[in-house]
Amino acid sequence: MRNILISRLRRGWCGGVQGGKCNLKLNGSILPGGPDFRQGVTLDTDETYTLIVWLGLSANTPQTFEITE
Repeated sequence: MRNILISRLRRGWCGGVQGGKCNLKLNGSILPGGPDFRQGVTLDTDETYTLIVWLGLSANTPQTFEITE
């Protein structure tokens, strides 16, 4: 399995003050939280909340991602 870190995915993430949770669709299917989908919010040096997402994914074809609040 290959780990993918999508960093600075969304600056100004308003979920940062509300727990920071997002929904992730992988190829049109909602991916539940767990060891293959982790997320967090960091506070940048300019005091902007930024969403960070980690994926455990191995693929030989293009994948589509959709992230929503």
